[in-house]
Amino acid sequence: MTAASGHVLVATAVRPPLRSALAATLVLTPLGVALPTGARAGDVEFTSDSSFQAYDVRSPNGQAVLVRRRFTTSIGVESFDLFGTVDAPRPRPTALEQTGAPKAEYAFRARLRYDGDAGISEREINPGSPSNFLPNLFRSRFDFPYGYLEGRNLVGGRIGFRLGRMYQVDPLGFWNFDGAQVRVAPLRIPVALTALGGAEVRGGLALSSPRFEAEGAYRGDRNGLDPSVQPAYQQAALAPAAGLGLEGTFARHVHAALSWRKVWNTGVASTNLFERVDATGGTPIGNGVASATTGTLVDGLRVSTERLGGTLGASFGDHGGGRAGVVWDVHFARVRSGYASVDWMPTTKATLSLDYDFVRPSYDGDSIWNFFAVSPTNDLGFRASFAPSRALSIALGSRLRAFGNDTTTTANPALPAGTTPAGYLPATARMYATGGNVGVRYTYGSWRIGGRVDGSASPDASRVGTDVYVERLWDDRFITALRGSLWRWHDGLRADRDATSVGWVGSFGYRFDPRTQGRMEVEHNVNRLYGGRFRLLFVLTVAVSK
Repeated sequence: MTAASGHVLVATAVRPPLRSALAATLVLTPLGVALPTGARAGDVEFTSDSSFQAYDVRSPNGQAVLVRRRFTTSIGVESFDLFGTVDAPRPRPTALEQTGAPKAEYAFRARLRYDGDAGISEREINPGSPSNFLPNLFRSRFDFPYGYLEGRNLVGGRIGFRLGRMYQVDPLGFWNFDGAQVRVAPLRIPVALTALGGAEVRGGLALSSPRFEAEGAYRGDRNGLDPSVQPAYQQAALAPAAGLGLEGTFARHVHAALSWRKVWNTGVASTNLFERVDATGGTPIGNGVASATTGTLVDGLRVSTERLGGTLGASFGDHGGGRAGVVWDVHFARVRSGYASVDWMPTTKATLSLDYDFVRPSYDGDSIWNFFAVSPTNDLGFRASFAPSRALSIALGSRLRAFGNDTTTTANPALPAGTTPAGYLPATARMYATGGNVGVRYTYGSWRIGGRVDGSASPDASRVGTDVYVERLWDDRFITALRGSLWRWHDGLRADRDATSVGWVGSFGYRFDPRTQGRMEVEHNVNRLYGGRFRLLFVLTVAVSK
């Protein structure tokens, strides 16, 4: 089977031609279409997703402060049963198959992505304009999110592997790396062991993106860039990584997982917030504040991140379930995040949930943000959903957030030795914010009507608003929708930003078949900060199978 799907978004103020975008489309699309569908692969699937949008962000006096004309396209391929032949006669079962062991399977998955922006101005990518220059901004780039060979159920179902660039999802969160992963699962023990090794995917390296690398560091490709330009922007280098995982299911209703991961930095980096020295370790350069601290450049193998995380989940049958997890930052010896959630279903039409989340940010070992005090955020929430009938559903929730700055002082390395230290951040007591929301949706034939009210408030800030919408499908072909919104926000620290915003969105679409449709949207928003703003958007979604 071969399948293809795509999305094309077009808005006002288009500036053709997008030569790079067109070239990417012409290159990527034939690659997917040309994939063999009847070779030795039992099943091959091709997918494509494309979008184009244009928008302006303007100041209250009408001057455009941000202009973007973005085109994104990607193609993906999945090939299953790589070494099998669809029409081949079934051989005599082996002794392993006769015992009921699963059959070995091999698959290949890959995706290539292109991003282009015709709205980027010359001054944003010109190092000669330091006040506007953004070194990690490009008019076009290719990215290779993933591409790996996978084997499952090897050695009688005991071993599996992945080789290439892949995403890892475990108690530590999402992660992207190049390398190998091996999973061992003994048949008679409900426990599986996973080991991985390779290098973290980082921006600035070939066909790479910084989406899942550790926060707090500004890296990329500095080739051809003068050392005095944007010294905080550091040269990306190989980041070796290793990890282990253990997971199992017990008593049929309890699942537990444990993961450890360590990433190392390599190459030269500056770790001083106030000073940048040249490659020889000599004269300070750039616009940093001189300090008494020396040796601001580091080199060699050093820790980027090291974390240990675990999750535990249990099912209570038809009555609900619970789950909890925690991540320990080994490098900084503190809890980085944690959560706990309980769901209870008193009836088949109602679900009640209680959630708790704890977050204390931690950064790359080379990050300047490690100089600053970091305080945690605690969130407690309650959720409830009801479905009195198949046509009506109601959801509501409430939340409480506790946060604040560290009240302890932190030594300032910019001050001479012996000077009384001062905190980088103002010491504040713990603060609280609360909020809630209510949403309703009603379906009547081909009509769907809904709305929500949401609000949040703290001692000196608030945000409250509502959205309502109505949608209808006519003759299973024509789609119409109208949405209105009214929001008000206030911030005591920036009273000049207080405003009330009113907006509406109208759309009209046509469904060519269940998987292909076109839609046009018109949006208008009004508030005192920027007056009125219009947006016209055309969307075409296409999916073809054969």
